[in-house]
Amino acid sequence: MKRVTAALLAASISFLMLCGCSNTGGTASSESSNQITSENNGQNPASSTAASESGTASAPSDSSVSESSVSEYDIKFSELMDSMDFGDYESFAKSFTDDSDNNYVKMSYEGLKQGFTYDRQVCIGIDKGIYYYLFLMTSEGKTQATVVSLEYNKEENRFYIKMTTDTLKKEDELMQSYICPECSGKGEVEADGKTEQCPGCQGLGIVFP
Repeated sequence: MKRVTAALLAASISFLMLCGCSNTGGTASSESSNQITSENNGQNPASSTAASESGTASAPSDSSVSESSVSEYDIKFSELMDSMDFGDYESFAKSFTDDSDNNYVKMSYEGLKQGFTYDRQVCIGIDKGIYYYLFLMTSEGKTQATVVSLEYNKEENRFYIKMTTDTLKKEDELMQSYICPECSGKGEVEADGKTEQCPGCQGLGIVFP
C-alpha cells in the first residue's frame, strides 16, 4: 500500500465514524515560501464515493466528542498544517507534543523540510482523546494517503501532532478499514498481462470514506 513512511511526517504522520469533516485542502509553508506548490498537486485523487469491501469504520470510541465538535476540529487540523515551520528542526518540532519520539520527528523533518500540500482530510477515528485524520499529502511531486495523530490542547485551543509507538500502531490499525479491495492496497492491478493503476483507488492503495 502506498503511504507516507517514517521519513514523511511521522513515519506515517503519519482519526472512527465517517465524520462530517470538511475536505478543503491547503499548503504547509516553508522558510522560503508561504505556499508550497507541488509538481503533481492533486495527483491520483481517490474517489470519494468508493466503498471498501474490507470493512467500514465504526463510531468514535471517545463518546464525549460529538460529530459537530469533530467538524470544528477539522478546522484545527488545517490551522496546524498551515502553521508548520520548516525553517529549521527546532521550529518544526514545535508542532509536536512533548512526548513525541524525537527520532520520528527528526525523520519527518528530513523528509518534509521542502514543505508539502494536503487535501481531502477526514477524521477516521478518535481514541483516548487522540484524533486520527486520513488525508492526501503531496511532497516533491508524489501524492500518498497517510494518517496523522493529533492531540488537542484545550488551554491553547489547538492541535499538536503526537508521534509515539502507540499512535503509529493505532494509525496502522485504522488504515486497515480503508485498504482498497481491488488491489489489496498495492495501488496496481494486472490487466491483460499488463500492470496498470488500480481504478478502484486511483493508485493510492486506499479508498476514502
